[in-house]
Amino acid sequence: MTVRVSHQGKVETQVTASASPASASPSTEAPDGTALRLLDVLEGVCRLGPVTLSDLVTRLEIPRGAVWRALDALRQKGWVRMRHGDKAFELCAPIAGVFTHAHVARPEVEALMPVFTRLAESGPVHVDLGLFTARGEFRVVETTRKQGYSDQTLSMTDEDIAIAAQLHLLPADLVRHLTAFMERAGAEERQVISSGDHARTIRRLRQQGVVWHDDGSAASLARRGWPGVSLRVELWRYSRSRAESLRELVTEIVATEGE
Repeated sequence: MTVRVSHQGKVETQVTASASPASASPSTEAPDGTALRLLDVLEGVCRLGPVTLSDLVTRLEIPRGAVWRALDALRQKGWVRMRHGDKAFELCAPIAGVFTHAHVARPEVEALMPVFTRLAESGPVHVDLGLFTARGEFRVVETTRKQGYSDQTLSMTDEDIAIAAQLHLLPADLVRHLTAFMERAGAEERQVISSGDHARTIRRLRQQGVVWHDDGSAASLARRGWPGVSLRVELWRYSRSRAESLRELVTEIVATEGE
C-alpha cells in the first residue's frame, strides 16, 4: 500500500544516494520510519477524527509534509477521506470492515508474554500457553512448537496444563466448565469428575499453583491474575541439572507473581 503510493520514489532516491555518499541527504527518511509514520497518522485519524491536517501535525508532532504524504496514501487506499467543508480527515467505512472480522491476539496472551518469553529463553524447552476458549473447551493458543497450533481441545482431567488453568477459577466457573466438558468427555474422564477425585486434585494443587511432571521435566503454571489461563514449560533436552534449574525458575515466577 504505502510503498506504491508514497514510498517508492523515496526508496529509489535512497538507492541512488547510496551510490554516491557525498550526495546523500542527512534528512533522507528510512523506509521503516516512513511506514511507522503512516501507521501513526492512521491511528491519529482513528482516535482524533474528524481532525484537520494542522491538528494532526500538532498532536502527533510529525512534520507537516510527512503527515500530508501519509494522508494522501491513505486516501488513495480508500481508508481515509477529507471532508469538503472544514477539510477535516475521517476514516472511511471500508476500513471498519477490514478490522471487524480480523483475527487478533487475545489479551491474555499479550499480558502473559513476559512470563512466556522468560520461560522460553531459559534453556532447551518448549513453552505453551493455554486457556478456555469456550465453556468446557481448553486449547493451547500460543506455543514455541512449530506444529503446536492444532486447535485441539484438551482434557480437563488428564492434561496438566488444563488442570493448572482450573486452579484459580471461581467455584461457580469451575463447575460450569466441568459440566460442559462432561457432555463430550469419555467414560473415565466423567468418572474422575463425578467421583470427586478431580475436585480433590484441584484443592491439593491450588496452594502451590503448579502441576509438576513426575520427573520434574515439565511444569504447568497457574496465574492468579488470569483465572482459566496457564503456561506449560517442558524440557526437550533432559538432564538432572536442567530439571533443577527449571524448578528454581518456576518456583521464583510463582512466588513473585503480582509484585
